[in-house]
Formats: sequence, structure tokens, C-alpha cells
Amino acid sequence: PHNAPEQLTLTIMMLLGSLVWGNVIATFCGVMATLSPNATEFRCTMDALNRFMAAQDIPSEMQRRIREYFHQTKHLQDTTDRRALLEKMSPALAGEVALRCNQKWLGRVWFLQNAGEDFVVQIALQLQAVVFAIGEVASNGFLYIIRRGLALYGGRVITSGKVWGEDMILQSEWPVRGVCARATTYLEVFTLSRPQ
Repeated sequence: PHNAPEQLTLTIMMLLGSLVWGNVIATFCGVMATLSPNATEFRCTMDALNRFMAAQDIPSEMQRRIREYFHQTKHLQDTTDRRALLEKMSPALAGEVALRCNQKWLGRVWFLQNAGEDFVVQIALQLQAVVFAIGEVASNGFLYIIRRGLALYGGRVITSGKVWGEDMILQSEWPVRGVCARATTYLEVFTLSRPQ
């Protein structure tokens, strides 16, 4: 206890040991934080959303609905990521991959069943993912393919894999059904417009 050089040496060794241990813990935390980039991006999005809603003084009930919508649609980031990956591929390869990923959905559209493969590939590349909140109406003029959720359409409940709006290809308006679908749950659909 009365040897100052030993005390100084031990103090320096403890400081160096704590720095090394702190570095190990920081590295571990960094690895864990970047383990899921989508989860990290979602947390950043929710932080930005919370700041936006606080700055705009949005009522608490509306804030709850907005947060619920963002939680229900967080998997759409996967769709965005897939589209970005397709854009980095050659056109032929991107078309082949898009067709492979969307074949089960597109196979349920009656007018695409006997269409040429090149045409179906172009359709697969044009599909857009959209999520409707509970009670929202999906307007006419689009082809809709349900990926997840339930909707009321023409007095019946339609579920995952069902298609409606095939009449969007018609130029004349009189045979087009004037019925819109209403989401009864969060409804994730692929959409396609006539110009697309």
C-alpha cells in the first residue's frame, strides 16, 4: 500500500484493461445494431414520423392510426429493396426474376394465362405494391391482386390471391363494373393501371 510505483502501474493497467473491454463491448453493440438493416431503417422511419407528428401537433388518435399503418406496412420495405435489386440486373435477367417471383399472382389473371411470356414479363416488372388501411376504398381503373388481407367486393369477401379489376383493359366504359372494393383488414395488393 505504500509503494507508489506499483500503484501507478496497476492504475495504468486497469485503465488500459477498461479501454480494451469498452472497445469489445462497443464492437459487439455495433454488430448487433447493424444485424438487421431493415429493422434499423424502420426505427429511423418511426423516429422521423414521431418528430413530424409532434411538430405538426397531430391529434393522438390520428397518431395511433398512422403508427399502426406504418407497422402494418413495414414489410413493404422488402418490396422496395427487391425492386432496387431488379434495377441493378440486366433487363432480361430482371424480367426472368420478376416473372418467377410474381408468377403465382399473375397466373390468376384470366387474360394473362395465354399471353406471351415477354408480355407477362413486362407486366411483372410493372406491378406496384400498395397497402390500404381498414375501411379505405380501392378505386376503379386498376387491376388488383391481393397479396395479404381481406376486402369486400361486389357483396362478397375476397382473400389472398384473388383478383379484381380485370375490366381495366376495356376501352369502352359501359361494360366496366362500377363496384369498388373496401378493405376490411389491412389490405396489401399489387396494382397495375391500363397505361402500365
